[in-house]
Amino acid sequence: MGMDIPHLHACIHYQPPTFIEDYLQEVGRIGRSKKERENAGHEQVIATLLYNRDNLERNLGLLHDKAVKPPDLQDFFSYIGSTQSILNRSASRSASFHR
Repeated sequence: MGMDIPHLHACIHYQPPTFIEDYLQEVGRIGRSKKERENAGHEQVIATLLYNRDNLERNLGLLHDKAVKPPDLQDFFSYIGSTQSILNRSASRSASFHR
């Protein structure tokens, strides 16, 4: 969000973000300055999350679509394996040059 507003003491989300990390980061931006909060007469900050079942189902669908699938993992590990063998050959050649 890029916000640094010291007098922000409440946050309302009209639907849940897809990832809990996003929610925590956004909520963490409220009430950063204890001095500003005390000057405004607030002892605490308030975060409100409004949601319904459709929001949760939408988020679960997005997470399912973004999930890593077995073929993706196979491709990844094949790539890592080929890269590792290249690195091993390079390291053995490098070691032979230092002898």
